[in-house]
Amino acid sequence: MKAVANKCGLVLTHVDHRRVQYCERTEKLIQAEISDFCDRWDCIRCTKTHKEWFKKDSQFLKECLHKWADFMDRAPYDSKELQPFWKNWLEMRTHHSSREDLTYKKLRLLWTKSLVPTPLGRCHFEYEKITAYLGLYFWQVNA
Repeated sequence: MKAVANKCGLVLTHVDHRRVQYCERTEKLIQAEISDFCDRWDCIRCTKTHKEWFKKDSQFLKECLHKWADFMDRAPYDSKELQPFWKNWLEMRTHHSSREDLTYKKLRLLWTKSLVPTPLGRCHFEYEKITAYLGLYFWQVNA
């Protein structure tokens, strides 16, 4: 923020901050969610087009930041891969919606609901894993 203020003469507003694992990925998720509020700005001083300017109230931006930071705090990744539960959970959620009628508002609501799995959803995933495992040894278990 200081570098932009000195170089481009802009006074920026600090919304909030938080430590999180996989900060680059978290930043991309946040920017993807608020992309419809992106306002490119052509800087006269540095002659560049700045692409990370978002016009929205700070409360909305704080909620977005904390939603994705909370998601990352639940450690959905093993190294760089999404854990099997999360891969399954998110695939189930995205296939249930019609992509034709998704507005940014509906998409945000869908993601907000998808980021907080229900205990029943977790149990269903574990049940499927157990039954798949038992299916490998069906005849031994049946005997």
